Amino acid sequence: MVSTIRYDNTTGFLNIYCGGVGLAAGEVFSSRYLNDGRPFPQVSVHIDTDPIEAPFVEHRIHIGLDGGMLDALRADPDKFGPAAATILKEHAQDLDAEDIVNGSRTKRCLTQLAFAYHERKIAISLRKALHDLVSRSRIKTVIPVLTSSSGGGAGSALQSLLIHKLYQSRLRSLLTEGLRPHLVHRPMSFVAEPYALAHQHEAEHHAKILGNAFAFRLESERLERAGMTKYCFHLGFSNRFGTILSDPHLIGWVLGTSVYELQRNWSEFKARFVDLVDTAALAKGYLGSDLPERVFGLTNAVPANRITPQKG
Repeated sequence: MVSTIRYDNTTGFLNIYCGGVGLAAGEVFSSRYLNDGRPFPQVSVHIDTDPIEAPFVEHRIHIGLDGGMLDALRADPDKFGPAAATILKEHAQDLDAEDIVNGSRTKRCLTQLAFAYHERKIAISLRKALHDLVSRSRIKTVIPVLTSSSGGGAGSALQSLLIHKLYQSRLRSLLTEGLRPHLVHRPMSFVAEPYALAHQHEAEHHAKILGNAFAFRLESERLERAGMTKYCFHLGFSNRFGTILSDPHLIGWVLGTSVYELQRNWSEFKARFVDLVDTAALAKGYLGSDLPERVFGLTNAVPANRITPQKG
């Protein structure tokens, strides 16, 4: 008996690929999607501080900085929010006019500064992508799906920043202008953990990568606990047979394939999530006296490369 996959064409996916690893995953996703005959509604967006072109990306948002933009930030830092002012002050050594054009350089704060400068551009570009998606099919629900590595300077930071901004009523109102207010649901997040890849680098760069991953772990947990994101999938690079995926191309393949298979079989996955994952999540706010943090008096240290908190 041959089984037939039932595609859910009432749900569309706003695929946002963040940084270099996100783009590699997007290429794999695009290949599978086209080979299967575009079986469900989706639109692709790539956001990065590096000016990378990719033919399979429908909407490209380059948020790199240059010397002129840096001068504008320094001239009126308060215009770009308190986080930008803090970064300009505390990370001045990383803000050389000649070096700033070279992307994030594995430093999340540089991505956050670029995000602050280009925030309106990002919002307008995402709105255009959303309208393109809705115009293709009579969908009832749009789920943003963010894909990246957790250890890079761009993707790791962009995931946290976008999830936070998508939760804010101001950005959501801008995105859904002219559409149904509750069309866009909470985002899902896919991240590739960088452990095997990090060990291939020298000690200083290795520490930056793992520091970024740790910072994302803390932020994603808090964003999920606050109800800003629905699911966060962490993909490791080893399995029970001892296989270690440390090659960037294989990492992109595993990440892109995982994202594609979930969307391709979304109605089946969601039916299972409702009874298992969603039910378990209802108890995630447990704060009983037997928690290790209380038993051992532990506190969460804040890594230096965490996203700088901001209001609004």
